Amino acid sequence: MRWVPYAVSAAAVVATLAVAGAGTRPTTDWYAALTKPPWQPDPSLIGLAWAVIYPLIAIVGGFVWTRLEGRQQLTWALLLALNLVLNAAWSLVFFVAQEPWWAVAEITLLLVSTLALVVMAWSVSLGAGGALMLYAAWVAFAGWLTFTLARLNSGQG
Repeated sequence: MRWVPYAVSAAAVVATLAVAGAGTRPTTDWYAALTKPPWQPDPSLIGLAWAVIYPLIAIVGGFVWTRLEGRQQLTWALLLALNLVLNAAWSLVFFVAQEPWWAVAEITLLLVSTLALVVMAWSVSLGAGGALMLYAAWVAFAGWLTFTLARLNSGQG
């Protein structure tokens, strides 16, 4: 039954994607009215990045889970679950609640939890840790973009 952790990890990532996708609304009037930095990527590139990152999270999630035991396995599962909840929540805070500064705080927590995943995965496998570094780098970039959007649009709304 070594496939069960992979299936659970994949299902959790799909659920995260569903919530985040439902909450992501780059076509709203609110978002269109925001001042954006010139270096912000096109939404299609953002979608492409997630199309690579989400499968990596699912695969590494299952891989690391199968190589841990006992308390470490439980810690990994809980940390991964927390990270995925934070991942999905960003879209809700930013796009649905339209609260860029709260989204900055939220994505900071997401980055911290992602770095914790990297450290734990790295202890199991350099490849797994390296794969999650892509996720951490993307979250750091998204955090900087979120901060920039909040700063550029302070006082609007």
